[in-house]
Amino acid sequence: PVTAMAFDGAGNLVARAQDAAQIPVMLNLAAPGIARIIVTGGSNEAAIYRICHGTRTAHDCADFGGVRPQRTERLRHAGIVFAASTNDERIVIADRFTDDGSGQIDPRLDGKPELFVPEQGMTLTPEAPLSEIKLYVVTLGGEAAEAVAFDADGNRIAAAQGGGDSETVSELMLGGDGIVRVELKAGGKSFLTRFCTAAVGGKGRVAQPKGGLPVVTTRIGQDVHDWTPNPISTAVGPNGTRCRLIRYDQPAKIRDANSLEIATPTAHNVTLLSVCAVDSVADDAREQDQAAQAGLSAEVMEAAGGSLDVIAREILLDPGQNYRIEVDWSWRGWVSNEDGTDSPPGSPEPVWQTGGTDSYRFRIASEDLAISETQDGLNEYKFDPRDIARYLTRTEPADGRDVVFTDDPLWVHFNSGHVEALVDRYGRELILEVRRTDPPPQPDDAAMTLAVFPDTLEVIRAISPASTLTVTEQRINDAVIAAPCLPDGPVVGGASIGTRFALEKHAMYDFNLIARKKGVANPALADPVVVNATRFITSRYANPAEMLAALGFPTTSRAPFPPQEIILADDMVLPAGTLSVSDRDMEAALGAIGADTLPLPGDSARVIALWRPLPGGGLGVAGILVDAPEPMRREAAILQGQQAVDSVRCEPERLSIGGVHFLPVRATLNWTRVLFVPAAPVTPANETPLQFRFKTGGSATLTGERIINARPIMFETEGF
Repeated sequence: PVTAMAFDGAGNLVARAQDAAQIPVMLNLAAPGIARIIVTGGSNEAAIYRICHGTRTAHDCADFGGVRPQRTERLRHAGIVFAASTNDERIVIADRFTDDGSGQIDPRLDGKPELFVPEQGMTLTPEAPLSEIKLYVVTLGGEAAEAVAFDADGNRIAAAQGGGDSETVSELMLGGDGIVRVELKAGGKSFLTRFCTAAVGGKGRVAQPKGGLPVVTTRIGQDVHDWTPNPISTAVGPNGTRCRLIRYDQPAKIRDANSLEIATPTAHNVTLLSVCAVDSVADDAREQDQAAQAGLSAEVMEAAGGSLDVIAREILLDPGQNYRIEVDWSWRGWVSNEDGTDSPPGSPEPVWQTGGTDSYRFRIASEDLAISETQDGLNEYKFDPRDIARYLTRTEPADGRDVVFTDDPLWVHFNSGHVEALVDRYGRELILEVRRTDPPPQPDDAAMTLAVFPDTLEVIRAISPASTLTVTEQRINDAVIAAPCLPDGPVVGGASIGTRFALEKHAMYDFNLIARKKGVANPALADPVVVNATRFITSRYANPAEMLAALGFPTTSRAPFPPQEIILADDMVLPAGTLSVSDRDMEAALGAIGADTLPLPGDSARVIALWRPLPGGGLGVAGILVDAPEPMRREAAILQGQQAVDSVRCEPERLSIGGVHFLPVRATLNWTRVLFVPAAPVTPANETPLQFRFKTGGSATLTGERIINARPIMFETEGF
C-alpha cells in the first residue's frame, strides 16, 4: 500500500490517505494549513507522476434532523442515497446521543436522529458527482471506521480511516474528481451523525459524467434531470473489448417519471437490459408500511422499558356488535409417495399455492345479569362482570389468616393487562372495597357508616408480579432483560390494582373486588357486582417500625430497659446451625432448656435473654428468645417503579450485643417465636446496646435498639 500523510507548520498530522491498489491511484489530502507531506510505501515500485494542489472547496453540510426514525432499505437525504451494502441488512434512523459539533458526544438524547451503520457497511450514492465528501462517524463499540470513494469507472480514488474511540466524533475526508459512490464500514455499533459534500467545479453540476458513460435524463417541462450512474461491474471480452454494467437511479427530486432519454457517447454501443419501476401509488403504500414498522418498533421499545400503558392494552371492539375477519392464505408443501420411501427435498417447492380467502364472523357479548349465578366463563355469548375472576391470580391479603400492616396497600393481581379496559368497555370500573365487620358501637347511623367503610387514601396501578406469569411469559421477559440492546423491564404480563385505606389497628375487615357502573354519584345505585371476596385482620402495628418498637426496640432512640431473662443450668444445650422453621423443632429446643411450658405472650411482646454460667466464672448471654403476638416475617407485594414485586415485607435478620451477632436458629411456622444464638456466649458491659435488625423488602433494613446489662436483673434484685 501507498500512504500519504500531511502535516501543518507545527508538525501536527492533519490528514492521511492510503490506497492498496496496484494501478494508478489518487491520494487526496485536505486540511487547513498543510505545510509538509510524507509519502511512504510502494515497495520501491511506486512513482508520483502528478501533483495537484489548491484551496478548500465550499461545502454543503447536513445532519439527519427532521428525518423521522425508521428502518428502511434506502434513504434519500440532502442529495445522497444511503443503502445497506447487503440485501439482508437495513439502515436505521434513530436518536442515540447528542453531537453538538464539539467533537465529543453527549449520551443524552437531543431529539435529532443519527444513521446507524449496518454491520456489513453501507453505500452512499450522491445524486451528482462530488469532488469531496466528509463523513462524521461515531463508533460506540470502539471499532475502526473506513470509507472508500469510487469514480464512475469503478476506480478507487480515495480512502480514509478513523474511529476507535467511543466518545469522539471521527471525520473521514474523501477527495477526488468525480466521486459517484462511497462505501463506509464501521462495525455493528457505529453511527453517521452528519456529512459535508462539495460538488465538482464548486456547486455546479457535471452534465457529462467522466469516463464516457451514457447520460440518462428525464424532462419535466423545460427542466432536464440527470439520473445517477452506479457502475456495478466490468467484463472484458475475448477480443479485449470492455463491457460495463451500470445502474441508473431516478433523481430524488422528481417523484414521477414517465419517460427517459439516453445519450450515448461516441463510438459506444448501449444496450438497455431492464427497467425496474414502482409507481407512486405503490411507493405511497411502501412508505405507509415503513411508517407502520417504525411505529411497531417504537411500541416494542416502549414495552421493553416496562410501560404499564403497553401492558394495559386498549380494547377496540364494542359490545353487542357483529364483526368479520377475512384471512387470505397460501401454502406450499411436499407429499410423500404411497410407500413412504422417499424423503422431502432440502427446501419446499418454490411455487406457492393460493388457498383463497376465509371469512369468520363473530359477535361481541352484551352484558347480561339476569341470573344470580356466575356464568361458567366459557359460554362467552354473555358478559358477566363476575367472570372477571378468571383473570384474578391472587389477592393480598388472601384469607382471614393474613395480618396486614395498616400502612400497607391491599392488592389484586391479574394475569392479563387488559382487564380494566375490558370492564370499561361495558361501562363499568373495578374498585377495591373494605368494610369493617367488628365495629364498636356508634351513636348514630352516620358514625357507623364511617366506622364500617374507611376512607380511601391511595389507588395504585402497576404491572403484576412475575409470579403471576406463565412460564412462556417469564421466558420472554427474561430474554428481553438479557438482551443488551433493550431496556430492562417486562413486555408481557398482567396488571395489579392496589389501594391503601385508613384502617383501624387490630380489626376485622371484608375485602371485596367490585365491578360497578361508571358515572353514578351514589355508589349504592351503581349496580355493584362482587367479583371476589375475602377477609383479613389488621395488625396491631402500622408498619415494621412500630412492630420493632412494640418488641422494645425503638428505631428512633435507645430503650433504657433490659430484656427479661432465664438462667440456664450447666447441662442445658441450645441448638446451633442453620435456621429450622418448625413448631416441633422449636418445642424441642425449649424443652431442652426447661422452657417448654413458657406461655404465649398474649397482646404484649416479650424478649428473653438466656444466660448461662461460663467455665471461668461469671455469666454470659447464650441466646435470646423473641415472642411476638403477630408474625414477625411477612411476604407482600411492594411497588418498585411501575411493577408490583413479590418481596419479604419484614423478617427478623439478627440481634447484636456489642458487635457480636445472634442469628436465628429456630422459628415457629407462623414466625411469632424466634430463637437467636451466637457462636459463643457473650459477656456484656452495663447498658451495652442490644440491637435488633429487620429486613424490610429488597435490600432495605430497619434497626431498633435497647440496653442489656452485665448481669441478670434478678441477681441485682436478689443481692447476689
